[in-house]
Amino acid sequence: MAEYSSSRKHGGGYHDADHCRDCQVYGYDDRYDRKHDSRKRDGRNCKRDGRKHGGYDAGYSGYDNHRGYDGGHDGGGYGGSYGGYRKDHCSKDCRKDHRCQSKDCRTVPPKCRRNKKHCLTIIHNARIITMNDDSPKANWLIYKCGRIVKVGKGCPPKIKDSAKWIDAGRRIVIPGIQDQHLHWMRQALNPGFELNDGENSFTQAALLKALKKKAATVPAGKFITLIGRHNHLQYLKDPKDPLSGDYPTQEELDVCAPNHPVVFLQRFEPFVSTTGPIKDRFNNPVFSGAGMFNTRAMNFFNAKVGTAVPQILTLGVIYEGSINNNFIGTSDENKLIPTTNEVTRPGRIPNWDQTTTNFSNPFGLGQTGQQVYVWFRQNTTFEQHLGAIKRLLKWSYRVGLVGVSDAGGFGFNQITDNVPFVEVDQKKELKFRIRYQLATRGAPGCGSSTTNDGLDPLRNIIGVVPQFDIVASTCPPPLEINQSGFQLSRVGSPFYKNNGIGEGFPRGANQEHAARMLLRRPDWKISNHAEHNQITPAIADFIVADTDPCAIGSIGSRHWSLEHLNCATQANFTDMARVGLGAGIQAVRFMFPDWQFEGPPYALAENTPGLIVGYGADGMHAAHGNPWITMQFMVTGEIYNGLQLLAEDSRGDQRISLFQGLRGYTKTSAWFTREEDERGQIKKGYLADIVILNQNPFKVCQRKIRTTESVLTIVGGCIVYDPCHLG
Repeated sequence: MAEYSSSRKHGGGYHDADHCRDCQVYGYDDRYDRKHDSRKRDGRNCKRDGRKHGGYDAGYSGYDNHRGYDGGHDGGGYGGSYGGYRKDHCSKDCRKDHRCQSKDCRTVPPKCRRNKKHCLTIIHNARIITMNDDSPKANWLIYKCGRIVKVGKGCPPKIKDSAKWIDAGRRIVIPGIQDQHLHWMRQALNPGFELNDGENSFTQAALLKALKKKAATVPAGKFITLIGRHNHLQYLKDPKDPLSGDYPTQEELDVCAPNHPVVFLQRFEPFVSTTGPIKDRFNNPVFSGAGMFNTRAMNFFNAKVGTAVPQILTLGVIYEGSINNNFIGTSDENKLIPTTNEVTRPGRIPNWDQTTTNFSNPFGLGQTGQQVYVWFRQNTTFEQHLGAIKRLLKWSYRVGLVGVSDAGGFGFNQITDNVPFVEVDQKKELKFRIRYQLATRGAPGCGSSTTNDGLDPLRNIIGVVPQFDIVASTCPPPLEINQSGFQLSRVGSPFYKNNGIGEGFPRGANQEHAARMLLRRPDWKISNHAEHNQITPAIADFIVADTDPCAIGSIGSRHWSLEHLNCATQANFTDMARVGLGAGIQAVRFMFPDWQFEGPPYALAENTPGLIVGYGADGMHAAHGNPWITMQFMVTGEIYNGLQLLAEDSRGDQRISLFQGLRGYTKTSAWFTREEDERGQIKKGYLADIVILNQNPFKVCQRKIRTTESVLTIVGGCIVYDPCHLG
C-alpha cells in the first residue's frame, strides 16, 4: 500500500512518494525573497523579466511581508503556505483615474457605449492561459464593454485614453469556468444558509471548522444546511484511516453552532438495480440518503410531528438504529467503501429505508430525510430563494465558475422553480451564465413521463406533432399544437437562456422517433443521459435519425451530446465522433465510487480523434460543484479518502493532465452550449469572462489542486468577485 501522510504539506491521504514531489520544489518550504518583490514596479514598465519580480516563479514568494489575505499560519488565507497577496496592486495610472472604479462599467452595460473610455481595462503582468490554440500564452489582455479587444505578450501597448489597470502579480489567468453538466439551479433553491465549504472538507475536523466559521456569519436562529454535494463517508474521523468516515456527533455540531439549527442531508445514494457479476451491474440512484441534525434542528422537526404541516409524516425522535446501506440482495463485500455500522446516536438518520424506497419511488417519501427536504421546499419563501441564489453566486465566483449548463433533473419544477432566477435576472443581479435544459416530463393533457416512452411530454415542449405518416420525401411541416405557446430553443437573456432538452429524453422503442422529432424542428438540441446499457442503443438510434431526409441540420451542427458515459467503450466514442455527438463526462464517482463500476473514462475520450469532450461534476445533489475538486480527481485518480480509482479502470489508466481537464471546463465546454465562438477562450472578440487564480494549480502538490480559488472573477467585463481588491 502507498505511504499515507496527514501532514499539512500534503493535505493528508494516500499518495505515492513522487506524487507530491513538487511540494518541496515549488515553494512549500515557505520561501520569501524580498529582493524579488514586485511592489514598486510601475504598471506599464515590463522591461524586467517576470522571474525577477517575484510571484510564483520565485518559489511562490508572497507579497507584503508574507501575510495572507486572511492572515493565519504560514502565509494563511488564500495564499496558504504560498504567501498572500498585497491589497494594492494598481499601477499609478489606475490610482490617478478613479473614474474607472465607478459602477458604470460594472453594473450598467448600456452606459459603456456612452462612456467608452471609462470601460477600457488592461490586465497586465499576468501569465495567461488563453485556451486559444493559435496563441496559447499571453502576458496581458485588454477588454472593453464586456468583450476582449486585444491579447498579447510582453508589454501592453500605451493607452492614451483613461483606462483601468489591473496588475495580476504574475498570477495565472484563465477563461471563466463553465461546468458542462451541473444541477446548479436545484442547489440554489436549497433552504437556509448553505455550508458551501462542506463539500471540500474531507475530515470531521475540517467540517467542524467550516461549520464554526459559517456560524459566525449567519444570523442566530437561521438554519445552516448542507444538502447534497457530499457523502457522509468523506468526513474521516481518523485522517489516517480512509474507512473511518461519517458525520460528526450531535454534540460536536452543537458546540460549533450553538445558536443555529444545523441540517446535513446527503440526498443521493446509489444502489444496484440488476443482478450478475459486479462489473456488469447497472446502478440507479435514490434521491435521499443519510443525514445529521444538531439538537436545535432535531427539536424543531420533532415538534412538527402530528401537526398539519404538509409532507411531515411521522418523524418520531430522529435516532439512528442500524444504518441500512447495503445494496439490494448484496452485502458489504460488493462495495468499494463498506457500510458504516454504528450504535444509536442522536440526530443521525439512516442512509435510506429499503422498505419504503425503490427506484420506482426514488424520493423515498416515507424516509425521514426526504420528509425534511420536502418540508423545506414547501416552506421556503420566495425572498429566501432569492437570498440563497445570491449566496450560491458568490461561492461560484470564488471557485472561478462563471456559468453552467444546467440539466434540471429530479426535484426541479420546471415552471415555479424557474421564477426566482427570472426575477434575479430581471433585476440585473444575475452575472452568471445559466444555460438551462428542459426535461420531458408529464404535464396535464400530455400524459406522464412514462406514457408512450416520453413522446407526449416531448411534443408538449416543442409544441408540434411531426407528420410521420406522410411520405418522407415531401417533408411536410409539423402540425402545430393549438395554444402551445412560444416554443423555441435558446430563448432568453445573455445570462439566462434555454439550452435545449436535458435529462428525461425518451428511451426504448421511441428513442429514434423522438430524435427525429427534434431534428425536424429547427434548432433544438439534446443532452441525453446515457449509462451502461443505454449508451450503445442511444448512439445507434441517433445515427439513424441523423439520416432523416426531413431533418433540419444534423446532430453535429446542433451540438447534441450524450452525458455521463462511465461505461463507454472505445467503439462507442469512435461512433460518437463520426456522427458529431459530444461526450459530456462527469465526476460523480469521486464522492460515490459505487455509482457504476467503471469510469469516468477521461483518457479514453481524450484519446479519441475528433471527439468533442466537456467536463462537469454532475452536482450538486449527486456530487460536488467545485470544478477544482473534479480536476484534482482527473489528475490524481483518487477519491475523497485517497483511494485510487481511475488508474485501476479495466480500460486502462483514465487519469489525464490538468490542462486537458481545464480545457474541458472552458474551451470545449462552450461547444455544448453552442457558444464556442464567443466563450471559453481569452481571445479577441470573445466575452470578457476572466478569472485570476490564487495559486498556480499546475505547480502545486497535486493534492492541493482543490484549494485553487479565484482572487478576481470577471463576467462580461464586470468584476463580480474581488476579495484581494485587485480591481
